Amino acid sequence: MSTICSTVGAAIESSEASDLHKLPFSALTSALSFALDLTEAQPMGHVLRSCIIGMRIGKRIQLTEKQLSDLYYSLLLKDVGCDIESSRPSEIGDGVGYTGVEQKVAAPHNQNIRNRCKRAAHISHDLGLPPAVAEAIYQVDERWDGSGNPSGLSGDQISLIARIIHIAQTLDIAAQRYGRSTAIEIVSRRCGTWFDTNLVAASDFFQDRYKLCDEVHSTLLLQRVIDLEPEHRTLNGSVFVVDNICNAFAEVVDAKSPFTFAHSTEVARISVSMADLMGQDQDNIKLVQRAALLHDIGKLGIPHAILEKPSSLTPAEWSSIYQHPRYTKLILDKIPGFEAIAKIASDHHEKLDGSGYPDGLVAAQIPLLSRILTVADIYEALSSSRPYREKVDPDEVLKMMRRDSPHALDHECIAALTEVVGNFS
Repeated sequence: MSTICSTVGAAIESSEASDLHKLPFSALTSALSFALDLTEAQPMGHVLRSCIIGMRIGKRIQLTEKQLSDLYYSLLLKDVGCDIESSRPSEIGDGVGYTGVEQKVAAPHNQNIRNRCKRAAHISHDLGLPPAVAEAIYQVDERWDGSGNPSGLSGDQISLIARIIHIAQTLDIAAQRYGRSTAIEIVSRRCGTWFDTNLVAASDFFQDRYKLCDEVHSTLLLQRVIDLEPEHRTLNGSVFVVDNICNAFAEVVDAKSPFTFAHSTEVARISVSMADLMGQDQDNIKLVQRAALLHDIGKLGIPHAILEKPSSLTPAEWSSIYQHPRYTKLILDKIPGFEAIAKIASDHHEKLDGSGYPDGLVAAQIPLLSRILTVADIYEALSSSRPYREKVDPDEVLKMMRRDSPHALDHECIAALTEVVGNFS
């Protein structure tokens, strides 16, 4: 095992991973919703603000406790099937000028919407959430008059929860773009066409707009949403739940491009095998597995045009790429107990000689688990096809990586990778 891991590495690797069993489901999903905001190209906090608005509407119309619970989880996961290029059409059009004239936008192909909705519903089911949650997420883009997607449902055919979410997210998007008053005007004008008139009329957003606006813009937004989780339905963040959420978000990340299909899960598989071979205990193996599943979550904010560009990137495009580990850390640091995972995941492009990014860390600053993840990530990426090159033969990949060892890549990690690849063959 490498002897140059610093105190930083030791502290990371001895993290109390077992404490995560105390983490509520809402803390995980609320924090990871920031990744969904990147995907939807919305201002950070969109999902959380929509959750507060939607829950206020639900309470105003006196939903049952079970309905409130289903609404809560549906709001948090409403965008989980999206990617940045196929995200749902603008809820408010291209723009609403001072004249109030709305400009229409073309909706994406209906099949894209249907696929996205199915993916979201599938993920919510895998997380063990009730069927009503999957149904609501699938129907979020339906409209009261039947002009929505993916199935053209109308009126009471649309889940009540989906109808509430549609209003809540539209209010937040419009408020962020045009201000509170215009947001209220936009939704009011679409009563009976896009939205259920009774729900709009019953919304607390219209009854007590200033108090609610202050609440949704609070600096304590994340904690406010966690506090909204219905007590009787609180889902304990057990190992099973935490791993399911990590796997679900890995699926969201990998679905962003056909070239990265299963990338995160494959990197996790290689990392786990390497860590086990290098004598890591079960807590550290679990840490590197979760970090590997989530290491590219920051890429949700990078457009397809950059990630799938078949030619050389411009300096500005490289600058965007360099930011994705920072986004990963920003998102994961918001989850209590995920500090070690955030560190390992966000270091996956750092090199021992300081030539990596985003922070140019050197060997003493990079813990062993980060080094394992870096090596696994490079191997999987090079041995898979990309838009700008064909996949490289695994033996050639190993030769290339050995040339970067030990100055840039950890020599003992390369040795472990070589054995793991041989075992996979």
